[in-house]
Amino acid sequence: MKNKILWYPAIIVLCIVCAHCTKYDEYKKYMPDGEIIYPQKADSVKIYPGNKRVLLEWVIVDPKVTSCKVFYEHEGIQGEMVVPINAGSNFENDTIRVIIPDLEETVYVFKIVSYDDFGNSSLSVEVEGRVFGEMFERSLLNRVLNKVKYKETEGLTLEWFAADANEIGIKFDYTDTNGNHQTMVVDQPEMSTLLPDFKISESFFYSTMYKPLPTAIDTFYVEPVEKQINPIPVINRENVVLYKPVTHSDALNATSPGQNAVDGNRTDAASRWVSTDTRDGHWIEVDLQGFFTVSEFQMWRQDYALGSSREFKLQVRIDGAWIDVIYETNAGVPVYYKEFEPITTDRIRLYFLPFSEQRDVDAIIRLYEIEVWSIEEIYSFY
Repeated sequence: MKNKILWYPAIIVLCIVCAHCTKYDEYKKYMPDGEIIYPQKADSVKIYPGNKRVLLEWVIVDPKVTSCKVFYEHEGIQGEMVVPINAGSNFENDTIRVIIPDLEETVYVFKIVSYDDFGNSSLSVEVEGRVFGEMFERSLLNRVLNKVKYKETEGLTLEWFAADANEIGIKFDYTDTNGNHQTMVVDQPEMSTLLPDFKISESFFYSTMYKPLPTAIDTFYVEPVEKQINPIPVINRENVVLYKPVTHSDALNATSPGQNAVDGNRTDAASRWVSTDTRDGHWIEVDLQGFFTVSEFQMWRQDYALGSSREFKLQVRIDGAWIDVIYETNAGVPVYYKEFEPITTDRIRLYFLPFSEQRDVDAIIRLYEIEVWSIEEIYSFY
């Protein structure tokens, strides 16, 4: 009886093993070549477009992967590229970078498959990207030139209209004052460009640079355009404060604000800036809404009430500080005019100093108009 009991556990274990072997044998029918091994597939795949080519980038960290293949197709024509991956490969941080050249200008789907030395392959990874070329290049236009300025001591300043969204810069070729050829590349869009020591009797060439996408690996250039400068300038004189925004220290009432002093009306009493009757000083400030080089000032005041406005300063803002360009202590004429050294600024302030005379004269400023003039030599081009 004891012997029978001892055999029972052994029989049970044998049955279990046989049962499991039977199931495993059944499973092996579906793997006649053995266990399927998948090497690591391409990870973090990125595509960078170019001129009839693309740059593909992906990450492989599996040391068993020894090569990858890139497959692509266009209009029935298939292509592939084998990318060896081994200890001698010059890849940084396990990142694979490959350029696929000689492509058509269209949209491609690229498939990347990894392989090991035993012929095992990974699942494919797809990425779509556009290739650019001649059609895109023919659609590009050179940046439009607005106007030019010239100073013999500095060079030629080119002022532009707004840049296209895909523009990344401009390439220039010109002759300097010593007769030497110069090439200059401005690698970002800007509203003005200085060509140093430009020889005004010579023409210059420029070509606008584009990238179809910020991630593109190639730069496209528009066909260079030639420009010739007329060496005889046209004098451009502009009142830079006219109709510009004004702030003031004070105003007698709502109908006589500082804005009246830049409305173009020099004579109408209803169109004056009239300050309050305080002796602490008064001012108006004009935002030029841009930078201008100014050199002339003129103002019109009430002829019978000049007492409180005889002492004043005309100031310009430079680097956040107010700089005096005119200082008068006894300006006794209703129509005042003065020239000063040219200076570039974006704000003008007319400051009437505190009025300290103890006599029967009010401290009200009665100002019809101010004018601040910018005088430029504008050169035409063709």
